[in-house]
Order: sequence, then C-alpha cells, then structure tokens
Amino acid sequence: MTYQWLRDGEPIAGATNSSLVVSTARVSDGGRYSVKLTNFAGSVTSNAAAITVNPVSRISNLSIRTQVGGRAGTLTVGLTIGGANATGAKPVLLRAIGPTLAAFGVTGALADPQLALMSGQAIIAENDDWAGDPQVAAMNTSVGAFNLASATSKDSAMARATAMGGYTVRIDGSGSSSGIALAEVYDASPSDTFFITTPRLTNVSALAPVGTGGDVLIAGFSITGTTPKTVLVRGIGPTLAAFGVVGALVDPKLELYPSGGTTPIAVNDNWATAANPAQVATTAAGVGAFALATDSKDAVLLLTLEPGTYTAQISGAGNTTGTALVEVYEVP
Repeated sequence: MTYQWLRDGEPIAGATNSSLVVSTARVSDGGRYSVKLTNFAGSVTSNAAAITVNPVSRISNLSIRTQVGGRAGTLTVGLTIGGANATGAKPVLLRAIGPTLAAFGVTGALADPQLALMSGQAIIAENDDWAGDPQVAAMNTSVGAFNLASATSKDSAMARATAMGGYTVRIDGSGSSSGIALAEVYDASPSDTFFITTPRLTNVSALAPVGTGGDVLIAGFSITGTTPKTVLVRGIGPTLAAFGVVGALVDPKLELYPSGGTTPIAVNDNWATAANPAQVATTAAGVGAFALATDSKDAVLLLTLEPGTYTAQISGAGNTTGTALVEVYEVP
C-alpha cells in the first residue's frame, strides 16, 4: 500500500508516509487534509479533516502622542522582548513622528524628532531623518503603519533585528526644539512566521507628562491574533518618586477604552481598592513588574482582552498634573 497526503485536494510534496507530521505549523498551513491510499486493487481517499492554525496572540504595538522638549523634556518609551522558551532576534519598527502629523491636522508638531535606541545607558542605534530607508518603508507596509509624508520628511524611524532583553527608546527634538510627537513601537514579525517560541513584546511602557483636558496621557496598544490575551495595565504616579522622578503625578486614574469607543471597558483609581488586589500583586510579581505599596495611589487593571486596538488613558484625580508611567504587560 502507498500513501499520498493531500491539502485542499492537492498532493503535498514528499508526504507519502502513513502519517503526516507538521512540526512547526504556520497560519498558512491551515486547510482540508486527506490521504489517498493505493494498492493493486485501486485507491481510496479519506474524508477531509478541516484544520485551522491560529496565530499566536500577542502585544503587537504601542503608540503615544505627547509633548516633547521644553518643560516636557525627553519622551521615554520602554520595551521588553522575551517569552518563555523564545529564541532568536525580534524584528521591530521604531518611529518618532513629527512633521507627518500635520497631515492629520495636528498643530504644533515637533519639527525634527530624533530617535535613539538604548540598552542600559548605551545608545545602540539612532536616527535623525529616516531618509526613505527602504527597510523602514517595507516594514511600514507589513505592520500596517501609516506612510510617512515623504522620503525627505524629518520624521525618524528605524527597522531593527533586536536581541531579547529590555530596551529604552528616547525621543528628543533637534537642538532645543519642542512640539508634539508620536512615538510608535511595532512587532514586525509576520503572523505566518510567528510561533510560540518566537520572541515577542512582553512589556511596553512610556514615561510622559500628564496634563488636563486634551493633554491627559493617552497610550494606544494592539493585541494581534484570534484568541483573547490577558494583560496587566498600570498607571504609575507616586511610586515613581522611589526611582528619582521629580514631579510625579500624585493620584493617577486609569481608564481603558476600545478603539473608537467613548465608554471605558474598565477604570481604576488606587489599585489596592480594586476587587482583586491580591491577584494583581501576584501577577505583577510574575511578569517582573516592580512592586507597589498597598497604600499607594497608583492605578492598575488586570483583564483579558479580545484581539484589537485599545487606549489606556491616564489623568490626575482632581485635575492634578505631573509625570506618569503607563505600562502594558503580557500575562502568560
């Protein structure tokens, strides 16, 4: 007897054993599988088994629009690349958008943003004017980012294959300039090459000023995949003082919205007064987040989200202002 495995009715090259093993299944490996058996008396084909390969659900993007330079100072974005049993490097797209924001009606945009990627205190890559970099342009398309105004725009961007670990992205204005900038971090691994062992963004964060009204801190993040993902979202204010941050927001309030939504999915003001503070503390320790005192006024949400885009909004209770840290952690 001989065997020939079929996918969607077509023979699979080399699949002629009594069993078919796909050791690393890709999204594109989904289909209707059957086997054709042949001997001297003829052949018969089995009923087809419908197989769907779901992409790994993961945090795929962080973006934050805020004032840079002047009293606001440097915009600092953090990212951690890791994952249980993950190996290899992670392709990421980093962007600091200034001039292109004018196309979206933003006034007072930072005229010439400068972008630096740091490991600890060391700068490992930097960019001032993306200059039509073809690798950046290709990644813009693959991750679904909007196009930059032109190859000569003074927006900054870089495409990197980055080893696992923690990094800081620093965004400044050229010279002593100031204005509004958009910082973006994208996971650039195509879904069809993303396996459970592929490194991913396990944490993304941003340290930025919190104002009032339209100047509250708004950070957007995306979850890619087809299955829900549990995340820990934190709005840190008073605990920043322990890390030497001056002018930290005294009492942050954290609200989470779906993309385009006007009603929050969840709200927290003072993490220890939530319904699940013990679970929040245990989860924070498990993902490597620094601990919060039980009487701190920092805000935290632990929740499971469907794939999609969300915004975390941090404001100050009583219209207070200051510096806050927004963090999004993957919960394994």
